[in-house]
Amino acid sequence: MKRLTLILLILILVSTVLGGAIASGITQVPHENPSTAESSFNPAIPLIHYSEIFDQLASGNYPEARTLLQQLKLVEYAHLPEEIIFIMGRYNDLTTNLTRNLDNLDSMLDVCEQLLSQNKLAETSTKLDEANRLVDEVALLIVSISKATEELISQATAFVSPQEATSVSEAEARLQKAMERLAELETWYKNELKNLELEAEDKENLLITTLTLNVVPSKAWVGTHVIISGELKATDILLPARDISIFLDGRHFANITTVENGTYETSFAFPYWYIPEIAAQSFYIPQGNDKSTYLAASSEIKRVTNLFYSTGLSVEIPEEVYPGLPVEVSGKVNSGGNVVGRSIRVLLDGEPLFEISTDDHGLFKRQLMLSKGIQTGGHNLKFIVEPDDEACSAGASIDKDLNVVRVIPQMNIHVPSIIFLPRSVKFTGELHPPLSLYSAIDLTGEIHSPLALKEATLTLDMAGVSTVAVIDEEEFELGLDVPLKFNIVGYEDMQVSLAPVEPWHLPAAHEVKIFVINMVYLVIILAAFILTGVVLLMRRRGILRKGDSLSISPEKLQTPVSTTEFRLPEIKLVPGDNQHVILRAYYMAVAVVQSLARVFLKPHATLREFSSQVMPSLGKFAGLFATLTNLAERALYSRHSFGDDEASQAQDIASQMEKQRVEKTETEN
Repeated sequence: MKRLTLILLILILVSTVLGGAIASGITQVPHENPSTAESSFNPAIPLIHYSEIFDQLASGNYPEARTLLQQLKLVEYAHLPEEIIFIMGRYNDLTTNLTRNLDNLDSMLDVCEQLLSQNKLAETSTKLDEANRLVDEVALLIVSISKATEELISQATAFVSPQEATSVSEAEARLQKAMERLAELETWYKNELKNLELEAEDKENLLITTLTLNVVPSKAWVGTHVIISGELKATDILLPARDISIFLDGRHFANITTVENGTYETSFAFPYWYIPEIAAQSFYIPQGNDKSTYLAASSEIKRVTNLFYSTGLSVEIPEEVYPGLPVEVSGKVNSGGNVVGRSIRVLLDGEPLFEISTDDHGLFKRQLMLSKGIQTGGHNLKFIVEPDDEACSAGASIDKDLNVVRVIPQMNIHVPSIIFLPRSVKFTGELHPPLSLYSAIDLTGEIHSPLALKEATLTLDMAGVSTVAVIDEEEFELGLDVPLKFNIVGYEDMQVSLAPVEPWHLPAAHEVKIFVINMVYLVIILAAFILTGVVLLMRRRGILRKGDSLSISPEKLQTPVSTTEFRLPEIKLVPGDNQHVILRAYYMAVAVVQSLARVFLKPHATLREFSSQVMPSLGKFAGLFATLTNLAERALYSRHSFGDDEASQAQDIASQMEKQRVEKTETEN
């Protein structure tokens, strides 16, 4: 008795401690100490990289030089000596400026060549002055880079190891060669600039041409006709049959040829450009034999007032919109011209959303439905009113910020802060108490949302058990059957999560900590302590003696085992509960096996012990009953979720065994 009591007490205490223990650990991965880690610097690497950059510059490949320079800037040099870091930073700045100036100089010389080919001597002179300034800057930068190169090599060689001496020497030679190519490039640019200046001097002997321009009227409505005229001459010589280019606002608009007296005139509809004024200018570019005789000419700029009706646009949209819910946008078009039937395009983040036209009062209104998958946050909604050329009415546009939001429903949960378990107990019909005891916990609360909330899925989870309900109303009531597997006392987490079906809602979650006191375990432990105390007290008083326990005859200890059939439990099936379907099928099969093998399932026997006892007597039923026993063990002792196919298999086996038993009984009778 004493030994049994002590074993029981130890088992309860061990299970309680193990049940409440949570083990966690973080393994620290050892790593190298950065302060003691060694780093090496090979001076040959940056020297070779700079020589590649200068080679690209000398070849005129400025984009590739920029790419190589950017790669060098991205390298982390924090581990290098401060002297090297400083000189490399200076080197990078000088190289960046040199690349930019060489690129600009190259483009400037191209412009000068083009202007000279058109005999635009005045414009060429201005560009040549800019090119001379760039050449001087390039020369100064190359001198500065040469000095920086010497300093870089001087600083770098101090860190050269004997093993690196050869590679560093080769890198120095390569860098010096690249610097020589840069010096050659500077000379080439100076020569090119000199040649252009000589060519410009040669063109100074060409005849100067003058070109006039007149625009009538000086104010014009868009779409109306205007007349542009003028005269081209060289000194006092009128130049007929020469091409004149007309430009409006810097864009080529028309070509016209001078007549015998050197004049030109054209009429055309003023373009539908809805800007306050349009600058008109004409140009003469010598062609053919004129290139060796005349200089190019351009007229004065004439500014023509552009007349049209301006258009205003006002739009109203909600401050917040929701995915999947209709939203109304409206607005009004104002104009001194036409406001009826004006076409309006609406873009959402640059993509077409819808088109609409104004009514007789310039108003428009539209209900739109945003995509359910649209991202929350700010979006751009652009409204564009197209111009009405017939009414000389300009277009207009306006941008609006569209704020897309989703609402998180608010949950209020009502649950006691302390729960004594069990509250109301349910018996599952399983044969291994107290794990078959379940306690019902009721939960109430409210869900609030400013928007419609229907058929939301509410999930309650606690102690590995969950229940799900569909909520249609603000108030809800939910019950949860939890097994009595808690510790004696302690906090348990209850999670409540809400999954709305509407796209304008976000999921919501709420967590509550509940202090649980398990009365079943407390009573068991208290009983064990009382029993232990009684045993110790009896021993102390001499009531229980070792001799008394040995005086019992072996015949009295050998109590015959009762062969009375154990009454099998009745299991009430719940729709969808496949676990109980399997257990009920098993107990139906056990009834058949007991009648066939004349061996009865005892209350203290496990399913596997009972199976081993009856297998020799089952014959062709042995395989079926073994399969069913395996399913029943899993239903009793594991958390496996059974499917409909496993439940059907168990029912089929029980039905087959019952059918064979009935047939055998009828045959024997």
